[in-house]
Amino acid sequence: MLSRIYKYRHQFTTLDATKFVAIVAMVADHAAYYLGDNEEVWRTLGRLAAPMFFFVAGFVSRPGGPQQAGSAAFWNESNSVLLLYGVTLTVLNGLMREGGLYINILLVILLVKLWLKRWDPLTWSDLSLALLAAVLLLSNKLFSNNVEYGLLGLSYALGGRLLAGGRRRFAALLLAANVMVQFGHYLSFKENQALLFSTALCLWAAFCFFRLREVTVPVWFKNPLLACSRYSLEIYFFHLAVLKLYYIHSTLA
Repeated sequence: MLSRIYKYRHQFTTLDATKFVAIVAMVADHAAYYLGDNEEVWRTLGRLAAPMFFFVAGFVSRPGGPQQAGSAAFWNESNSVLLLYGVTLTVLNGLMREGGLYINILLVILLVKLWLKRWDPLTWSDLSLALLAAVLLLSNKLFSNNVEYGLLGLSYALGGRLLAGGRRRFAALLLAANVMVQFGHYLSFKENQALLFSTALCLWAAFCFFRLREVTVPVWFKNPLLACSRYSLEIYFFHLAVLKLYYIHSTLA
């Protein structure tokens, strides 16, 4: 059951650390929304989570060769489970909302993985990438009401892929633009603007200075950290499904 902990020679890397921070922010955000009184501080800090998950998805994605490009190769066990979880949470979203379809972030991450498997942004010029980034950012508002994080998630993933490929300057500019768009979106209804700005600044700095390397942690703390990182999908799905079902039940009651 815990076989994933021992992948990669049991190393705890900066990717694991990023996912751990994202999980903590995510749980705090969801707990404040579903169980608390929509506490502003926790919900603001929760803005760290989704961009980090999208960034990691882009950072680790690699285009497949011709022999790997078939649909059968893409629909492995991991991606099939991702699809199942995403559809389930999307259905639960529909039961909670009166505004129709709201596509869960897991389905957007699945789209990111499919997109970056079949197409490598590193082969594009800076001008072409700048045009693509502009389209994603400027069109984000058109999709944000029905797609979790709209097109901003694709843009964060694009920044992660470019950073992994060594195009750090362009990636830093793109991620800065992403954070500014996100900051502007939440500015309209967040009262603690100083905290939101600090969160956005820390998020951008974390991306810009990110490098894949091993991190030394206390031995007694290593396995719990690895478990949180390498079972982040399960943690996300099960805790959120339970919270959504609780919300639906309490609303009906």
